[in-house]
Amino acid sequence: MLSDADLEASTDLELTQFLTYRVVKLHNALNAQAVAVLDRVAGITLAQWRIIALVGSGTAKTARDIAQKSTIAPAVTSRTTRVLEEDGLVSTRRPSADRRVLELTLTVKGRQVYEQTLPHMQARQRALLSMLSTAERDMILGIFDKLELAAMRREFHE
Repeated sequence: MLSDADLEASTDLELTQFLTYRVVKLHNALNAQAVAVLDRVAGITLAQWRIIALVGSGTAKTARDIAQKSTIAPAVTSRTTRVLEEDGLVSTRRPSADRRVLELTLTVKGRQVYEQTLPHMQARQRALLSMLSTAERDMILGIFDKLELAAMRREFHE
C-alpha cells in the first residue's frame, strides 16, 4: 500500500500499483465469476443477463435506455437484443410515432429466466458485500463516486 508521501515521491510506479491495473483486474475477476454463475444457472451470457435484468426490473424499456444505463456498447446491445429475440427471451417493437426507437419487453420465457437468475445474482452480490464491513461498503461506494468524477478529467500536471 502506498502512503501519500510515497505517491508524491514516486516517479515510476510499478504497473501492479496502478489504480487502473487493479480496477481492471478486479473487473475481470468479477465478470468471470458472473459468467460462471449465469452459465450454470441459465445458460446465458453476461451481456444477455444485463439486458434481461434491465428490462425485467423496469429500469430500461428501449435499446437507448439500455445503452444509457449500462456499460454495454450500442452495437453489442443491438446484437445481443437480436439473439435474445431469436431465442424467444425478449420481444421488440418499433412504435409508429418514432420508428428509430426499439422497445423491449421480456417474453414469458424471458421473465422465467429473469426470475430464475435474479436470486442467484442477488446472492452473489450479498456474498461480495459480506466481505466488507458496513463502514467499508459505504466508503467504497463513495470512493467509486469520486473516482468516476476523477476519470472525467483529461489533463494532468506533473
